Amino acid sequence: MFRMESTGGTTRTGEAIQHAAKEFGNRKHGARKNARKFIVVFTDGYSQEDPTAAAEAARAEGITILTVSVEDDRLHPNLEELVLITGRKDVAYMSTSDREGDYRYIFIPNDDQQQNTCKYSPVSFLPRFLYEQFRKCSNIFFLIIALLQQIPDVSPTGRYTTAVPLLLILSVSAVKEIFEDIKRRASDRKVNSFRAFILENNEFQSREWQEVRVGDVLRVDSDQLFPADLLLLSSSEPQGMCYIETSNLDGETNLKIKQVTLERIRTGSSNFGGKISS
Repeated sequence: MFRMESTGGTTRTGEAIQHAAKEFGNRKHGARKNARKFIVVFTDGYSQEDPTAAAEAARAEGITILTVSVEDDRLHPNLEELVLITGRKDVAYMSTSDREGDYRYIFIPNDDQQQNTCKYSPVSFLPRFLYEQFRKCSNIFFLIIALLQQIPDVSPTGRYTTAVPLLLILSVSAVKEIFEDIKRRASDRKVNSFRAFILENNEFQSREWQEVRVGDVLRVDSDQLFPADLLLLSSSEPQGMCYIETSNLDGETNLKIKQVTLERIRTGSSNFGGKISS
């Protein structure tokens, strides 16, 4: 459960945190009972009060707080300890206005990033394979003929004239499907084992792609593949620009320019550090 609270220009960060924490207890919003709770506070670094007490009270209720400064060089000292690293989220609930009823829901899956393109599993192989094969009209026709040939008074031919060729065709198809599924499994294992740098405990840790979750902050180095759809937060290039190649998606090899939003151009790697509290 993820909440964004607006202070309506009053710059009372503590009040915003208290109000957001209180709203988590309002069951009419449909949040899951066991959902993890997050509050995101966007601030310019100035507050008319010390928000530390409100933040500590919210954390005592199991709420994680993430603050985002829109003026990086004016970050209020009292807010530094509120800068937390976002974690895995189940349900996102956001209020973009102080007006009651002005809500919108964002549902964020908690699924892992593991790629699985395999068609079969050891349990589902036989039933799914037979289902796929006998969706073909030709196989159904030969199966009916093979069954009728088992009745001596119906068929003048041998009992196995059609059954043996049909079983041979199905066996060859089964071996082919198994071989292709093994190759898909090996390809999935290779992709899932690629490494990505995930922000954890104030530093970037090397993790496998399959460990990436929605909401993780990643560092992508030059010539490195993207493990998922990403939002650009910062760049080492001037003006927050970066150049990406999308040949794996659309076959185009020309570099495309992406730029950080104007509010985050001055954000560097040091801005992703902070004190972690639970």
